[in-house]
This record gives sequence, C-alpha cells and structure tokens, in this order.
Amino acid sequence: MQDQGVIVAIDSNPQKNDALKKEAVRMGITSIKTITCDLCAGLPEDLRGSFDHVLIDAPCSGTGTLRRNPEIKWRIMQKDIDKLNSLQNSILANSSHAVKKGGRLIYCTCSLLTKENEHIINKFLTKNKHFSLCEPPSSINQNLIDRKHFYRTYPHIHSMDGFFAAVLRRD
Repeated sequence: MQDQGVIVAIDSNPQKNDALKKEAVRMGITSIKTITCDLCAGLPEDLRGSFDHVLIDAPCSGTGTLRRNPEIKWRIMQKDIDKLNSLQNSILANSSHAVKKGGRLIYCTCSLLTKENEHIINKFLTKNKHFSLCEPPSSINQNLIDRKHFYRTYPHIHSMDGFFAAVLRRD
C-alpha cells in the first residue's frame, strides 16, 4: 500500500494496539489506525459497510504451531476448543458487517482443527447467504490451496507452521 489508504486494526487488548502503534511509528507508517474494541460484543456502528477487505486473525488453539509449542497438546482441552469456537463464530459474524458489497472477508487461524476452520466457515455461509466462498488470489502459491478453495499449510508437508484461511466475498 506504500503507506497510502487506511488500515484499521481492531483488538480488544489495548496493549497490543499500543505495541502496533509503536511499531508503526518505528517503521514510519502513518496509515494504521487502532481501535480497542471487543468484536464479540459487536461492531461499532460507524464501521458498518466501510471496508473493501477485512482480515480476521481469529483466536485459536494454535495447533498449527505444535512443532514450536509442543505443550499445546497437553494444555488444550475440549472445553477450550468450545470456548474458542464461540469466540470465532461471534468475531466472524460481527466483523462481516464491516465489509462493503463486493468486498472480501478473510478468515484465518494457525489451527489444524476442522472445528476451528471449515466448520466455522460453513456455519457462517449457511447463515449468511450474501457471502460466498471464493478462490484466494492467484498471487498465492496454488499448491497451498485445496480443492475446496481453502488455503492450508501443514508442518509435515510444507516445513512451516500450519495455517488455514478462507476468502469470502460479500455479494
């Protein structure tokens, strides 16, 4: 973007927003605006239908980082996944209202669990007929796109952390 346009970063944690502001200043970036907001509680009214692209880096179990964080397999419990699913569903539903018609909504996690990934997307699409799954841009390595048009990386195949992403278009 070459510091043109506006990037709005929303997080419920004010310390994360402060760290982002400091990093932007360090890098000489002026196009980033931060908002402290709990997207589980809803989207601020003035942000509805405002964005061409919305990226959700959803809170998740982190199972895609097991190689670097093996303690996850002993720490994470089913009740944790259930709580995360509730957060993921709320954040996705509330954030979707920020997308302009014709805009894109990108949902991503560093989880390998279908319950945190395609199940969340499929549930959202069932309830939100004005969104549809679309292919990720051709600039993304097509070997990382599965037959359902989801972006995936696997540690044992790609020698990197496991990630998931879905690109949705608001019709």
